[in-house]
Amino acid sequence: MICPECGANIDSSKEICPLCEKRIDRESTYKNFITKGDNFFNTGDFDKAILSYSRALDYINDREELYIKLGNAYSKKMDKKAAQMYLKALILNFYNDTTHNLIISFYSYFNKLEDLKKWYEKNKANYDSQFIDKYIKIIDNMLRFKNETSVKIGQKENFLNLFFTSMKEYILMNIVMGLVILVIIAGGIAAFLFKVNIIYIIIFSGVFFLVSLFFISFTKMKSIKKKKGTQENLENLLNEFKN
Repeated sequence: MICPECGANIDSSKEICPLCEKRIDRESTYKNFITKGDNFFNTGDFDKAILSYSRALDYINDREELYIKLGNAYSKKMDKKAAQMYLKALILNFYNDTTHNLIISFYSYFNKLEDLKKWYEKNKANYDSQFIDKYIKIIDNMLRFKNETSVKIGQKENFLNLFFTSMKEYILMNIVMGLVILVIIAGGIAAFLFKVNIIYIIIFSGVFFLVSLFFISFTKMKSIKKKKGTQENLENLLNEFKN
């Protein structure tokens, strides 16, 4: 913990700074860091918001509002730690509807609602079963809506829809192909006007295309692995959560 008066690094259990001998006003310092974190959050600087909220934890660490704020900041970064913060908020107050809605929304993004539903079902014996049933129904409705929407979209999709969707998802590849085609066309014009050997232009275009294809494929695979790892971590968080 940092002394707000002199900046000395002191033990979190201390009430008086051994360096400046000033009494540490935990509540006031806590509120100051919360205010700073809120300001950073509202301006979109989520890293600094997380840092400020984490500093507030050094002074008071049993406020559910703080864990919710941390969860929201991590959620903006799509960081799995958001779920961890929401779960900590539930430890302090399981009957906060806001926290349940936030964690359901976060797990929905990663398509892990089935795992969250199982977690709720396992906790029926520990909390008010009617309260838990309410959120199980919410999850069921969300899953049903997703499934129905997927079916409707699948029925309406045709070759052109799939083609244009693919074009949007692989915009970098489209740019690369466009550049290759432009180079070949320009090379053809140059070969016609200035008697340039077009074979070198074709070889250059082919190498450029293959290198670009490798780079885009590597980036795509890295992104898929990262998302898969986050999904697995979310499931582990539920399994490790102790009541």
